[in-house]
Formats: sequence, structure tokens, C-alpha cells
Amino acid sequence: NLKANYTLLGEFKTSFSESPLNGENRVKNIIKAAQMIDGAVIKPDEEFNTNEILGDRNKENGWYKAPAIWNGKYRLEYGGGVCQVSSTLYNAVLLANLEVVERRPHSWPMSYVPIGRDATISTGGANFRFRNSTSSDIIIGAIVDKRAETITVRIFGKHEGNYARVEILSKEVDTIEAPEPEYIEDTTLSAGEQRVERKERTGRKSVTIRIFYDESGKEIARETVSEDTYRAIRARIRVGV
Repeated sequence: NLKANYTLLGEFKTSFSESPLNGENRVKNIIKAAQMIDGAVIKPDEEFNTNEILGDRNKENGWYKAPAIWNGKYRLEYGGGVCQVSSTLYNAVLLANLEVVERRPHSWPMSYVPIGRDATISTGGANFRFRNSTSSDIIIGAIVDKRAETITVRIFGKHEGNYARVEILSKEVDTIEAPEPEYIEDTTLSAGEQRVERKERTGRKSVTIRIFYDESGKEIARETVSEDTYRAIRARIRVGV
């Protein structure tokens, strides 16, 4: 039915083959999230709300604990890994030239997508939403290949506009030096002993653009999609007294 009645508007694939992206619980969360968005139909002018579709990520709803970013560092949280699904979806949405309603980058760039092209989500917090800005239905396909360790998101609909192809490009444009480390006295450590609680991260700035081409491959338009800042993170070090 999709092949007969719809056009593939956007397709994007990311990999979770490298450690720690391929942790067992993280992969389970990716599969669960992909299954929940797969087959979603969005009517013209309707909005797709990722947090609403996935629901609260907790044990009761069948999510698993896996690494997720919190307060500038990784910790185990239910649903860890779902941001790879939302980020893969985001890139497919950009290629499909749909309207992004809400999207937020992570605290630092993710390895599974180019800089400036991630979309973080959290229960009760950051969300990824987009609107079907076309005049026909949009259908989402999300497939996880466990053997290849990839997730692919496809968006089907009716092609509109005078362009034949879309390309998304992003690049780092600046860096931000991290502040001096924060030292915290800790009586549980031996005198002079140090333990890094949170490591330093250099901040980065990026720009993402969308380029439109005609059937001959000639560029006909380009637009800035986002200008993102990944903040610099101060190291936090505990020192024994």
C-alpha cells in the first residue's frame, strides 16, 4: 500500500554497534521505542508528539535501565537510549521537509549522528515534536536490525514542492573552553586522594542547513535549520581531607 500510494519522503539510519551504544538494556529500549512509533499515521496539520507516544519511561511501562545524560554526566535511567530513536526520527523529518515544532540538542554531541542533528527527549522534560505540514497523510516506518545493529526511520507521504532532493549538512563553527574544575572536600576519601565525579567537556557550537536540489542536481535553495550550542561543562572532582 505504501509503495502504491505514497512516496518515500525521508529516510535516515543510525548505528548502535559500538560500545556502550550496544548495551543490552539500551538496545531493548531502542527496539521498544521503534515499535511504538512504527506505523504511526499523522493527518495533515496534525502533530507528532514523541513523549506522548512513548509515555513515561519507567519500570511499570516496561522500560529498562540504561545510561542517559543527567546533570552533565551519565547515569542509569529507565528508557536510556530512546534519544537515538528520536534523533533518527528527527533526521528523517528534516529530509522529509516537515515542520519541526520542538527539538532540543543534548548536553554534548552524540556519536550516532552528526553534530547539530540530535534530538534529546526525557520523561516530563525535553521533547521532540513535528507537524505534518503537507496536505496528505504521513506514515512513519521504524525498523531495528539487530544483526546489523542499526535503526532506520522512513517517512512516507505525498511529495510537494518544486524540489527533487533534500540534503542536510551540519558543521562545528566554534568551541567554548570549559571553566576551571570544581573541587569538593570529601571525608570518605583518604587525604589528598582525588576522584573525578564529572569530567570536563569543551563546549561546541554548530550550524545545520538544509539544501534543496532540482531533478538535474542543481541547488535551488538552502535554509538554516538550527544553530546549536553544546555548553561547556566544568569538571567536578572530590578531594580527600
